[in-house]
Amino acid sequence: MSKQIGKTTGRRLVEDMLDAKHDLKALAERYRLRVDDLSEWAAEQENAQTLAGLCYLADMQTQLMLSRFRLLAADRLVRLASGEDENASAEVSRKACVDLLKLDLKRAEGKVVLKSDTGGEETAVDAGELRGLLYGAADSEA
Repeated sequence: MSKQIGKTTGRRLVEDMLDAKHDLKALAERYRLRVDDLSEWAAEQENAQTLAGLCYLADMQTQLMLSRFRLLAADRLVRLASGEDENASAEVSRKACVDLLKLDLKRAEGKVVLKSDTGGEETAVDAGELRGLLYGAADSEA
């Protein structure tokens, strides 16, 4: 029989997981649980939903951080490729050119909710479809 974990203990568990100071075994020991008790707790629908949401937030935070530095990296590649950096060798410039040619920026995916100006229904549109509406479909450019 698994040990029941109360809401307060569950909240503390989540906070400890976010602090990432413990591996799973140490986390279970800290709360006087077995690892399989911890696993069962995490699999409960409400807890699994919370943990999945936190993972999503962490992924978005990582993506935002990378997006901020992508511009700096692209700027550096352009300077290397154009020969503005006198310290860069011809080989480094060549590789920067190749990297720029291969650069494929990931665009945000998911649903965008459009609200009606007249107070009507909201419409969820796929981000890719919205880009197609705004900029035209890639197939129509050929």
